[in-house]
Amino acid sequence: MSETETGLVGKRKWKNRATSRHSERFRIIAGLLSLIIGLLYALQITPAYKTSYFLGIFLIMVSCLQLAFGVALLLKPWEIDPIGRQRSAAAATRIAQRWFLADIAGKLLLIVLLILHIAGGGPRFGTSVFDLLALIIQAGALICLILLYRQVKPSSGNDLSMKTPDERCLHLRL
Repeated sequence: MSETETGLVGKRKWKNRATSRHSERFRIIAGLLSLIIGLLYALQITPAYKTSYFLGIFLIMVSCLQLAFGVALLLKPWEIDPIGRQRSAAAATRIAQRWFLADIAGKLLLIVLLILHIAGGGPRFGTSVFDLLALIIQAGALICLILLYRQVKPSSGNDLSMKTPDERCLHLRL
């Protein structure tokens, strides 16, 4: 029996659509959570400056990076190249995975720093409610990003943009 007779093709298409809908939801949720985290850190910049000049600069950098990653997750810049053309699916997937890994690494670092800060290893600049809220939001965004990274798969290799010029010619001859 072929796949069309057993109905497997329809189930695969449905599964791909469901996966893409979930990945879009995870992307939007992670982007919104990153924006919220960036705003929370922006609100803590002034008290941090009063405590330590370097802590204030650190919070400015963290806030800017969180806001930038939030905007990037919502706008998907990996789909368009610098000239303004649409990238191939394989190239966009590779670049998206790099964005996700960079954001995952940054969020892991911030979670570790927040845990050390809550445990008493750092100067007090905010309230413990802020620290706990930031930790919970960071963890939620991290979970969304990990799920999103796992759902974004590289293409099967049939994309011509992934091949060298000799492989493209060979593919076109076949």
